[in-house]
Amino acid sequence: MIMRNLLLIFLLVSFSFVVFGQSKSEGVIGTYRVCPYECEFIKFNKDFTFEYFREAHILPKQRTKGTWKFTKENKIHLTSPKSELIVQVKESKSETNKDKILVQVLDGNGAIVPGFLISQTYEGKKYNFVTDDDGTVEIFRTNEITFINLQQEEKKHKFKNKDINELEIIFIPDFRRTFEDFYLIKKNQICYTDDEGVSDFCYEKISKKESDKIFKKLKDAK
Repeated sequence: MIMRNLLLIFLLVSFSFVVFGQSKSEGVIGTYRVCPYECEFIKFNKDFTFEYFREAHILPKQRTKGTWKFTKENKIHLTSPKSELIVQVKESKSETNKDKILVQVLDGNGAIVPGFLISQTYEGKKYNFVTDDDGTVEIFRTNEITFINLQQEEKKHKFKNKDINELEIIFIPDFRRTFEDFYLIKKNQICYTDDEGVSDFCYEKISKKESDKIFKKLKDAK
């Protein structure tokens, strides 16, 4: 009889936690908007995932997906994968630059990229090279180099042809926003909060009808 009562109490407590957790998340579920320059939207889903979208008029369009969880009764933590360093590499050979490799770095529009960092190991020693104002730099002949952008994101490249002496790098920035943020839950709002608890940047909750309209456009645009 005692064991039966204990089992019943355990089931009731477990059920209460489930219901409580569901009621907490139900208070967050929905889409929130803020419009400082471009309108930004965060849509919270029941499976503890979220979708972030920023419209593109002045700034580049962004779309990010991630996960969220409660850290306190009125505080949530949003995380998303880090942005990627997208690099396209074209290897070639010319009659000049026989001892080293001449590197030219451009962006996706063909403009030169000064200050681009390339790291490599040569004869057991590590070297860092930075492109000049013309977006060029000479590096040693090795089997592998590492690209590093301003956000310290890295990507390795192994040479396909050992005889190359010219390298063209097309650097395409990934404009996706990366989340590692905390937000306070308020009435029909979520507000970004820093380590000191300051929260003056808030997203306002919008109607489901408006949210469905926005995200349907994104789905149709794929």
